[in-house]
Amino acid sequence: MSKKTVVMDGFGTTAFGIGIAAIIFIALIILILWAVLCMVPAIMAEKRGRNKLGWFLVSFFFNPILGIFCLFCLGETEEKREERILSEEELRESVRRKNTHQESEQTEEKRSFNPSAKTIGDMYRR
Repeated sequence: MSKKTVVMDGFGTTAFGIGIAAIIFIALIILILWAVLCMVPAIMAEKRGRNKLGWFLVSFFFNPILGIFCLFCLGETEEKREERILSEEELRESVRRKNTHQESEQTEEKRSFNPSAKTIGDMYRR
């Protein structure tokens, strides 16, 4: 009778070694997907003026859905809110200036075409 010797060198060619390699591969895929999912709260935190790394870690160790929920409840920081409001006001002012400039050009074009013509605005001005 001859005995077969099985050499198990970690991730060898035995069925046991292939099973462990598959489990480790699946675990790595799950870990990578979990980390990608945890990026959602991190990006949300950055947009709300909060610490991106801190919210990534909270989401990674607890749950990304819990992180998203907490960020919705907390909202923006005061500094981020002020910054957003100032940028919106600057945008509104630039649009107003652009519209006013276009209206004045249109009025000048109408008058240059027919200088004696009165606009509705001229009739209400005294």
